[in-house]
Amino acid sequence: MPTPEHSRRTSPASDPSPPGAPSRALRMRAASGWVRFMRRAEAVGSYPVGPDGYERHPLVGARVRDTASGAEGELTAVTRELHGDGREVRIAHIRGENGVEWTASADNIQAAPFTAHVAWAAPSDRRADLFIDIPSELEAALIDLPLPAWRMDGSFLAKSTTEEYRTELTATPRFEETAATLRHALTGEGGGCAVLRLGNIAEAMGIGDRFLRLATGFAAEVAVPFSPFPRWPLWKDIGVKIDKDPGKSSGIGYNAFHMDLVNATLPPDYTTLLCVRPDPLGGGHSILSDAHAAVARLPEDSRSLLAETAYHYGTFFDLHGVGEEYKPFPVLGGGDGFVRFTAKMLERSELGRAHAEAARELAEELVRGQVSFMLKPGDYLIVAQRRFLHGREALAGGQHQVEPDRRRLLLQLFLRASASDGPTA
Repeated sequence: MPTPEHSRRTSPASDPSPPGAPSRALRMRAASGWVRFMRRAEAVGSYPVGPDGYERHPLVGARVRDTASGAEGELTAVTRELHGDGREVRIAHIRGENGVEWTASADNIQAAPFTAHVAWAAPSDRRADLFIDIPSELEAALIDLPLPAWRMDGSFLAKSTTEEYRTELTATPRFEETAATLRHALTGEGGGCAVLRLGNIAEAMGIGDRFLRLATGFAAEVAVPFSPFPRWPLWKDIGVKIDKDPGKSSGIGYNAFHMDLVNATLPPDYTTLLCVRPDPLGGGHSILSDAHAAVARLPEDSRSLLAETAYHYGTFFDLHGVGEEYKPFPVLGGGDGFVRFTAKMLERSELGRAHAEAARELAEELVRGQVSFMLKPGDYLIVAQRRFLHGREALAGGQHQVEPDRRRLLLQLFLRASASDGPTA
């Protein structure tokens, strides 16, 4: 992050003010007064919550710093969440200069030092380059590209389809460059998640069979697409069901951090989500958090508890291509690189007190390190489950008034990193 202007030692001659502009001394006095004002505001502590559910925090709209990570951005809101154990947690929502929103504990927020020229400093465990745009010449070529229907080999995309798609796609301008950028974002150092922005293509052709073939072609450049659910097609609908458990993927409430198929011996290496429609009322932001970074911030005794085979969650029925049921399982150290975790087990599984507390600490660290963003129609989110966990903020209130065919809709596809884990395994 650039050194703040007011902290550099310069002589008046080396820091001239433009004609009519405040002098350096006056700017320094203004900065000092700003910091004193914000410190008084911070000293108040907690603040009332308005009828809209947002805390009336005096720093909303101001530039703040998260003392835990050192990251800075504009404080957009402070909300409160009730955890399963009855504790109320204050969450600060912060928007970086690049437009990506992330959250932190509101207790760690303070006014950032005054400066007119400061770049957003993302923590090392957050990705600032999450989004990948499609070059315009590639978009134009893909809109006119008629890929054939895919074929399946059991639960997995047939190898012949993968080869056929690759032949067609690599003939288009800049496809190989874009696919390489995507793979690097997912497998390069510090990587593990990406959003491929296919919105212009989706708008041009609609999100139907032709579009899904293109998205499947991009996915196949990363790993082998497959469906673990024999009763569902390759792409599985995740719509909104207002009468379902709010914490589920198709519910309307907060969907806590988790990895998909956490209780399988061979979980999908990647989970992917294609946005057909966002929440028309503006809720349902996607959330991601670097699980390895969160674990690294835990004390050693908590990591030791998480490495014990003492956790369990969910049921296991009629699944293909993901191994066998894993129960109980360790969160850490399973030998497969996964942080095998779902915060939902804190409320829905019977865990020992010490193990539950260690899991709760991890859940809080995941929230502290999260990024939040809204998927737009055609956005294709790909998450490497060995590195990142995902979830969703609550949908906006009033879902009962939204017609079912206008509610939020995502399509989900899973990927297996190695073809050797496919039908021949």
